[in-house]
Amino acid sequence: PEAQVPNCVYKDKTTGEIRQNPITYTKGESNTRDIYLSHLEESLLMGNTIPFGTFYIYTHLGCGRQCLYCGGCRQVQQETFNREGGNVFTRPGEQVRKAIRAAKPYTTTFLFDFDTSDGDQEEYCREIWQGIDLTGHYCIISRPRKPSAALLELAVKTFKYVYWDIDVLTLSERHRQQLESSGMVKPQMTDAEIMEFLRQSGTYKNTEVRFNLIAGLPWQQPGDIDIDYLFSSHEHGDHLDVDALRVIFSDKRTALYTNTE
Repeated sequence: PEAQVPNCVYKDKTTGEIRQNPITYTKGESNTRDIYLSHLEESLLMGNTIPFGTFYIYTHLGCGRQCLYCGGCRQVQQETFNREGGNVFTRPGEQVRKAIRAAKPYTTTFLFDFDTSDGDQEEYCREIWQGIDLTGHYCIISRPRKPSAALLELAVKTFKYVYWDIDVLTLSERHRQQLESSGMVKPQMTDAEIMEFLRQSGTYKNTEVRFNLIAGLPWQQPGDIDIDYLFSSHEHGDHLDVDALRVIFSDKRTALYTNTE
């Protein structure tokens, strides 16, 4: 019966009321092996096209940050998913490798989200990618900070093309620092780190960066908005959408960004 199922929200057949059982089941080290991709060849219809344009491979669960704009912050993790203190769980590498191999024939692009994890993840990514031929696939990597030079090189040599999805919130360093010091957002990059990442990425032809921005954050000043427009105007809006500034590297564009320092 529904009343005995952990984490279950159901409609009482007698009273018609919506009931919610306690959140007692939490996915982690002890039970993550029980849930995995399998038998995709039996459940997917293969025609002349690949079923999935982008396939998300989860590597982490939970988050210990309390970012003011995020629906998956520490408080939500505790109240909704019973993850005390956010309780970040890192999925074992062999399980991720198994999922990549299972999904590989059915997608053109893999999506990895490292927003909930600390550290560079270079060794972890090497573990989950090494030995699997992914040179015919695209990759999207979501991160709160720039990757190390080692991770950047590993990714561009592993995949056909790599998109970096980086949360910088605002292109104003002053604004980022004030938000970070308040504890309202995750640790932020400095302008020097952003410029270094742009220069490093510009040395590769098969990578692209998207900065995710949020308008109207607390303590935003007119000068902060001017800096956002300064960066975006150099791209003439070609790769600017509602939530992100996308930079495609070329000698000309990299030079324009260097001049904004």
